[in-house]
Amino acid sequence: VYPWKKDWDKMFGFLTDKYPVFVGEVGCEVDDKYEDPYVWGPTVMAYIQSKKLSWAAWSFHPTASPSLIRDWEY
Repeated sequence: VYPWKKDWDKMFGFLTDKYPVFVGEVGCEVDDKYEDPYVWGPTVMAYIQSKKLSWAAWSFHPTASPSLIRDWEY
């Protein structure tokens, strides 16, 4: 789930009535090409909560964004 992916209900939201859904990769960063992450982040988290989805932050790598660690000495 990323800012450039739209229509979450059509893409996967409809599955949540029948199957468990795990959002294994979700994130955003400041980039003029995409929606403001300070708006998009709360919006996607509200959607995840409304569908009662399980999720995990991404990424556990210092050079992949949005990065959760600064280096391998985390």
